[in-house]
Amino acid sequence: MKNKAFLPVLALLAAAAACSVKEDRTECPCILQVDLQNILSGENFRDMTNGMLSIDCICEGKYLSAETYMLSSCPSLLEKTVPRSGVQVIGTLLPGPKRITGGKAYIETGQQADSLYACRAVVDTRGEEARVELDLYKQFSTVYISVITTDTEGKAIGGAAPEDLFFKAVGTVAGFDAEKMEPLEGAFECDLKERSRDGELTFRMPRQLDAGIILKVTGWKGSTEGITVPMGWYLERAGYDFDAAWLPDIHLQVNISPAEITISVLDWEDAGRLKAER
Repeated sequence: MKNKAFLPVLALLAAAAACSVKEDRTECPCILQVDLQNILSGENFRDMTNGMLSIDCICEGKYLSAETYMLSSCPSLLEKTVPRSGVQVIGTLLPGPKRITGGKAYIETGQQADSLYACRAVVDTRGEEARVELDLYKQFSTVYISVITTDTEGKAIGGAAPEDLFFKAVGTVAGFDAEKMEPLEGAFECDLKERSRDGELTFRMPRQLDAGIILKVTGWKGSTEGITVPMGWYLERAGYDFDAAWLPDIHLQVNISPAEITISVLDWEDAGRLKAER
């Protein structure tokens, strides 16, 4: 009988202890889910099947993880164990086999910018679980330049860049810092040699710090030093938003006359309609 009476007492003591002693879970990690469905299902990246998607997780300046997947075989949901002190999640997408390292994408000397898409999310991980959805944003603009040569009366006499004229884009941005989501200052020079299917000169311009990017044209009237054309100034005057989250492409028309070189900025939403001319 004594044993039977003692058992309920033990049960009551155990219940009281369970209610009064709360477990300290501040040192326990947070389970973070990173949702990539918006990226994988987006129309913008449908043609980038060989693209390399990097997902970096950073806490107090230290990289907790850095994972890279081919876009065509990337899982739609990642799960990570992270500290409760809050984290940053950095997403970047580059054409394969390129990948970003240390959160920074540098442009090689003499090269155009890469087709870089990036995003950063600051996540509150103070709870036991957290979830974040990532959306990538375009960090470059493809610039299309049609060159028209005119006579003294302004009549077009050519529909492509003359072979004796050479174009170069010159700027002050040499990459992109995905941790800070801002351009990296440095020397940028790119000879415009590529042409679109329509015969336009084309290059990829990185996200800019300001409107200072220029075009240098050599060979005009035999000039070897080059004529400076303030491309960024024309774009700014035409209303181009250098700070847009998603940078639109740019269409320019360069008019070469016996007296001067001028630029027309075509509407970035409808390249066939002239938006501003200076």
